[in-house]
Amino acid sequence: MTTKDDLIICRCECVSFGQIQSSIRRSGAQTVNQVKKLTRAGMGLCQGRTCAKVVESILTSEGEMPAGTEPYQVRPPVRALAVGVLADASDQFDEPAGPVRVDLTRAADLNSEP
Repeated sequence: MTTKDDLIICRCECVSFGQIQSSIRRSGAQTVNQVKKLTRAGMGLCQGRTCAKVVESILTSEGEMPAGTEPYQVRPPVRALAVGVLADASDQFDEPAGPVRVDLTRAADLNSEP
């Protein structure tokens, strides 16, 4: 039988209602970002797009934070990108220190004498 505590709030990181609620009660977390650091809720591929508001409502129901008090911190890249996409676009960015050349170097080349 599934209980309310087993309800998955963050699908990306498989964090349940019970885990969020107990982390709030144990640690005294008062913000969505504190809960994020304690449970990883909101650190998955969606970056909290599906669970941040629910975590905020859990905090509100626990009496720790009025809704809308703190903005949710999202870390770029917000959407998952393949490294190749970034590498292909690397020549399009201006570097404040001047042009930068990106090359792949083999470890054997680093150890050889000139």
